[in-house]
Amino acid sequence: MATDKKETSKEVKETEVKDAQEVTETSKENTTANPAEVKETKKPAAKKKAKKTTSKKKKIKVLASNLAGKYLLPYNPGQVVELEAKQAQEMIDAGDAKEA
Repeated sequence: MATDKKETSKEVKETEVKDAQEVTETSKENTTANPAEVKETKKPAAKKKAKKTTSKKKKIKVLASNLAGKYLLPYNPGQVVELEAKQAQEMIDAGDAKEA
């Protein structure tokens, strides 16, 4: 195995540079003779079923002009939009929207 030693600055430690052929030879030496020892059988993991989210939608008419700041929503006054029931009810209770 021919290795070249490169001199570097005093701050960096000396490193050995190997040829690409030498690297592949060393990797071949590390493998085991019996492939049954290396091969591990894993059982397939049970797939989890995704929960079905049945979020009810509700149509509302936007009354307030500050939805971007208050609710982080990009709607303008007068727009009729469909939102989740909880969000829509929260806006209706605050007086920022009404049912459409």
